[in-house]
Amino acid sequence: RVVVCNPRTSAKAQKLADEFKCASSVDISALADVSVLICTLPPAAKYEAPAEIIAQKPVVFEACYLPPVTPLGIQAAKAKCKVVKGLDMLIAQGIEQFELWTGVPALDVLDPIEKATRKMYYETYLKPLGNQNGDA
Repeated sequence: RVVVCNPRTSAKAQKLADEFKCASSVDISALADVSVLICTLPPAAKYEAPAEIIAQKPVVFEACYLPPVTPLGIQAAKAKCKVVKGLDMLIAQGIEQFELWTGVPALDVLDPIEKATRKMYYETYLKPLGNQNGDA
């Protein structure tokens, strides 16, 4: 079962739910059996999931990659949920697209593309902010 929730704009959630023929909810705290939570809200939203959802230990996909750590990511990590960060999603999407466009198997380019992307991310975004350990 898929449920779309936008805690800021329920009309947008309903429109997306209609497009994908699934349910929409203003409040997800009462949902049971949540195994995946995908957050695409901007960092300024400072979103944290309801405690009832995090207690179910879903895999949390935090699409935001700047900043590399968000309130939801911190909340999920503290609760020992698996967290997939935005940069990891960006790299995975890019590698799959590379294979689609070039025909070169993703596994053949995974390591060099991942290393180059993480280096660029660190040099461009984290180092200027004073993050010297390269955590992304």
